[in-house]
Amino acid sequence: MDTGKIVKNDDVGTRSLLGRNLSRRDALGLGGRAFGVAALAGLSMKGFLGNALPFAGPEATVTPSGVVNFQLNWLINVQFGGSFLAEQRGYYKQAGISVNIIPGGPNVNVEPLVVQGKAEVGISPIEALASARAAGADLVAIGATWQVNPNCFISLASDPVKTPKEMIGKKVGVPSDSVEIVQGFLKANGVSPSAVTIVPVQFDPTPLADKEVEVYFGIITSEPIQLQLKGVKTYSMLLADFGEPELTELYITTTSALNDPQKRANLKAFLEGEIRGWQDFVADPSSAVNLAVNVYGKSLHLDAQEQALEAVAQAKITVSPYTATHGLLTMGPADIAKSLKTLKLEGLSGTDAMFDSSLLEEIYAGKSHLS
Repeated sequence: MDTGKIVKNDDVGTRSLLGRNLSRRDALGLGGRAFGVAALAGLSMKGFLGNALPFAGPEATVTPSGVVNFQLNWLINVQFGGSFLAEQRGYYKQAGISVNIIPGGPNVNVEPLVVQGKAEVGISPIEALASARAAGADLVAIGATWQVNPNCFISLASDPVKTPKEMIGKKVGVPSDSVEIVQGFLKANGVSPSAVTIVPVQFDPTPLADKEVEVYFGIITSEPIQLQLKGVKTYSMLLADFGEPELTELYITTTSALNDPQKRANLKAFLEGEIRGWQDFVADPSSAVNLAVNVYGKSLHLDAQEQALEAVAQAKITVSPYTATHGLLTMGPADIAKSLKTLKLEGLSGTDAMFDSSLLEEIYAGKSHLS
């Protein structure tokens, strides 16, 4: 079996994470607010922002060629299953390029690597993109894997919390990086933050299982699954169902790359491969589990059962009513507007300029599926 093309990133730091659960909260928590001007030290942002010219249209004479370095924002696992399928089934090659899939991890900040040109494209939470742009980074989202905000409040099935108002008087376990998100959500839903007791927790839902807290703030593809595997039944209340939808797990690149005919052609080919890989993933999430466990992530000793459950959960948040009619990875105008509103509630700012759908529009050309 093909071992999968994984390029080593010396900053990944996988040794310290072997033998523990690979939580998506870890990755998202290390995202937006960790990025600052210091991460761009030594870079001349004026060179990026001042020289970019509006792209005039598709360059039919430029064919994709060469290698695209693709920087992930977390350790190898089934979360990136669509990309594994794209490579293993030859979709990148058919589009005319080769792709180096570069693992991320707790010591990897994707945004500076893309700005520096060490990766042509990367995966970034929307909070990280907003923070990077606020620091002057020449970055833009060209597609979105997750169409649904994965943040959720998890409670025990025996005592479920199904609405924001039902959180009043409850002890809510919240990792330190997410307190502002939780407070903003409560205010937006007519609940005073002082009406709940926020308990600092780590990226581990054990306090909920032990009934030290009655609600835990987590990620729908992570903590509920961890608890399920321990025999703990839970109920998850998505923020997306109460006024905070959010496009995230964004494909980011630089606007200067989009304005370069050859780089643009390569990015378009990359997205074509990604779309076909994610189409296969959504059709059969289990198809990526073996690749994650036994090929790409073999050295991490991933748990096959956990990966299978995560794959199913992820497939659900990769699709939306908009992608059903416009295709996977697309970013609908209404969804962008709602995402910007959610960012504001989280204490971050963003504009429509964060998103560029031109490549996806060229690829789909009015269709909703690539054959």
